[in-house]
Amino acid sequence: MMKKNVLVLLYTSVLLVILSACSAKPASTASTAHSANTAAAPVDTSTSQYLGDFQAIPGTTSLYAQLSQKPATGSGLRSLISSISSSEDYGSTANLVFLDGKTLSSHKLFATNNQIILSVLQFPDPYAGMGSAAPAGQAQPAQPAQGASSKSNAAVQWLVYQVVQKDASQPSATATADLPFSIAVSDTSGNNYQELLGGVSKTYSMSMINSKQVLVVYTKNNIKTASLLDLTKQTVTASKPIVDLGAGVQ
Repeated sequence: MMKKNVLVLLYTSVLLVILSACSAKPASTASTAHSANTAAAPVDTSTSQYLGDFQAIPGTTSLYAQLSQKPATGSGLRSLISSISSSEDYGSTANLVFLDGKTLSSHKLFATNNQIILSVLQFPDPYAGMGSAAPAGQAQPAQPAQGASSKSNAAVQWLVYQVVQKDASQPSATATADLPFSIAVSDTSGNNYQELLGGVSKTYSMSMINSKQVLVVYTKNNIKTASLLDLTKQTVTASKPIVDLGAGVQ
């Protein structure tokens, strides 16, 4: 009888050891898997993007907002339009998000966030004649004067962009202001995007001279040039270097 009790006790002890070992394995495995997942998916804050406020495009049902590398300041896209030529804003805006006020559908201007949008201009200019000056060094649309009504005088039909395409071959220390950019156009919904001029280093003026054409004066390959852009056909209809300004003129 005593021998039988000893065997039962021994069997029970072995069974408890086995059960204890089995129950410990899943906890150890789960802990290891959690640790591996945490290490494999670090948060890269250097590429974080922030969505700014949506702003209506005058005379349309479209709205747009900027995706930027830092939280937008000011009133949405107005900040992009009026202040983008300041050095602190260069490199901030990587994309635009368009929203249809009727269908509520939305989309990005670019598929990726690998570009730098220097400016967005509205044509026809809904604030023409309201008396404001563009920032120096970058072509900009007129803005409402202090205290002036924000009611638009004309429905916007096109958006004209100045965009730098990021290139992995460019030194990371290169200032955005020193990079060549493209001039492109789209409709007010952000569709039908078309690049018209590339390799531009500076713009001096961008003005609508009739119902469908914009005159832009710019420097490309160290040559100061005037071009006519047909926004309806999305083409450059004419280009001509401006008069020789003399030696030493930048």
